[in-house]
Amino acid sequence: VHIEATRSNSPFRIAIIGLGSRSQELLLDCFKFNQNIQVVAACDDFAQESHLFFMQNLIREKHPYVDTFKKSFSDVTFYNDTEQELQKLFSCHQDIDAVFITSANSHHVRHLKAVQKYCSCKNVYMEKPLFKTLDEFVNFKWQGDSDVLIGLTLRYSTMAKIVATQLKAFKDQLGALQKVRAWENVKFCQGLANFMMSWRRHI
Repeated sequence: VHIEATRSNSPFRIAIIGLGSRSQELLLDCFKFNQNIQVVAACDDFAQESHLFFMQNLIREKHPYVDTFKKSFSDVTFYNDTEQELQKLFSCHQDIDAVFITSANSHHVRHLKAVQKYCSCKNVYMEKPLFKTLDEFVNFKWQGDSDVLIGLTLRYSTMAKIVATQLKAFKDQLGALQKVRAWENVKFCQGLANFMMSWRRHI
């Protein structure tokens, strides 16, 4: 998602649907490119609590962007996660530059439908997955002309680029790719809790 302001000297205005730690960490990454970002609206039943908890951690860790982060939420309006509140959000904030959909996986399609129905913004960033089930995919009807960027970062990893480059460079010697074996190191707490071994990691 391009985070350059569309209005000269004006902040880049975003709405966040699903204000958990992931969305706020993404915002911190955005500050590396543009610190003039304004979160005008956040939709989440626990948005205020989540934001306060995240902010306290930044202060405790003396994060370099803590002041920028605090400023970006200085004029935010919080909304509950209902159809009526989503409609109200986009009715009250019609000059949004981008929408972040960083809610729970099971809510992605519902939130994307709401954005397409009520919001005129053309720039949408959504955490993976776009669809969680085959039924969601089959029954989804695309509306409007929004650019939806799905946050599948692994395809942009350094290792993925190295493998792709080498496969292309030695295509004649190697032939067609037949099989891929992959492994990874996870944090101890993730492995202990079996956190990432659900359907997201199914072979």
